[in-house]
Amino acid sequence: MSRKRGWIGVDLDGTLAHYEGWKGPSHIGAPIPAMVGRVLRWLAEEREVRILTARVAVSDRQDQRQVDLARVAIDAWCQEHLGRLMVVTCRKDQEMVELWDDRCVAVEKNTGRQLTQSEVEGEVESAGYERLLRAAARCATCQAPATCLGRYEDMEHPEFGCDDHCGHGNEDGHCEQLPWVDR
Repeated sequence: MSRKRGWIGVDLDGTLAHYEGWKGPSHIGAPIPAMVGRVLRWLAEEREVRILTARVAVSDRQDQRQVDLARVAIDAWCQEHLGRLMVVTCRKDQEMVELWDDRCVAVEKNTGRQLTQSEVEGEVESAGYERLLRAAARCATCQAPATCLGRYEDMEHPEFGCDDHCGHGNEDGHCEQLPWVDR
């Protein structure tokens, strides 16, 4: 299999690793299983994945020594939880095809239409959110198209499930049919 075109950017703090506030350049939180699994799947599919984090940006708040400490910690974290070293950057470029980040707000291409919740702008436009859900709705376990949205027993937030489709969904009964699914 040949490497897929472009690279996927994945934020570290709050996306790939738990983040409960800054505790220094060497402290990285526990892995977030859903995201680690996704990154491992992409790597197995020979996709290029890079850690995109402000931890490696020299700025008024962070000098080169702190960046160097952060790089050592990130390399160790990646080796332990992803089984390999990863390219780590603080910059995106024209080859990046997606960015996964807890602070990003998705915008519909060429329209400026907000698709996800914003801390600054507030609520999302419902039609845009439905388009985003439609594109993202996959079973968290097997990636089959989802038919419902529910809360898995071991997860704090709702996740896409599809227990009537593939058997990996919500056994707890807290399942809502996705609005575009015909039954």
